[in-house]
Amino acid sequence: MIRIARVRRILLFATTSVLLAAASWTFGTSTSLIEQDAELGIISTDEATIYRALAIVRPAALPAKYLVATTVPGKCATDEVREAMKVILSDPDLYKSYKEVLSRPVMQEVCESGQGHFWLHYDITGSNAVPLIDDNHNEIPDFVERGAIIADSCWRYEVQNLGHLPPPSDGTLGGGVDKYDIYFMRVGVYGYTQAELPGPNAWNDYSSHIVVHCDFADFPANQEPEGNALGALKVTIAHEFYHAIQFAYDVGEEIK
Repeated sequence: MIRIARVRRILLFATTSVLLAAASWTFGTSTSLIEQDAELGIISTDEATIYRALAIVRPAALPAKYLVATTVPGKCATDEVREAMKVILSDPDLYKSYKEVLSRPVMQEVCESGQGHFWLHYDITGSNAVPLIDDNHNEIPDFVERGAIIADSCWRYEVQNLGHLPPPSDGTLGGGVDKYDIYFMRVGVYGYTQAELPGPNAWNDYSSHIVVHCDFADFPANQEPEGNALGALKVTIAHEFYHAIQFAYDVGEEIK
């Protein structure tokens, strides 16, 4: 059960333009070492698949030899995480070893988006802390509020305007009934979407949650007039929410 320090409804209905960008994983030094050991037979193919995901989402869980910092963030790790989960779920021993590592994080705070579709989970202290600027003094960081506006904008465009299926409900996972969960964390990529549970339909649909970087500090520059961090947040939420919709149709579909 997620520990919730505060739940506030964000009553913001501004329109945010959303940029959709293609994403691909940029291999860092850790991944290169993992690939090298897999080719030499030092680790198995399944181990390499799991380690590639850990290098992105939980590097502290990697064997020490693969803990090499990289200054080049990857873009989208959805495919790496999905493939690792397939391996873990196929083997009871692997599941026992790694289920906690790739489970949902427990964050310090959570707020609801203005249109009520999303819960955004974030920390205000520690390594996963978001920028704490709060110009409107409502005790919710502006960075998180903007994330909520962006997410609602994505829902309006993808689900209401284009008529795509919404992501299947995850029940009460994340603490909110029928809320789609977005987590702000310090990961080695812009973000990723993690499939979790089979959906209610006859086809291969799955519920999911999204993880986005907690501050995008030192990420590559972009063309966003309001700053690189906000530009990265816009593109990341838009891109990852599209994966969430993709999983509403077929979790096994090729990730692009």
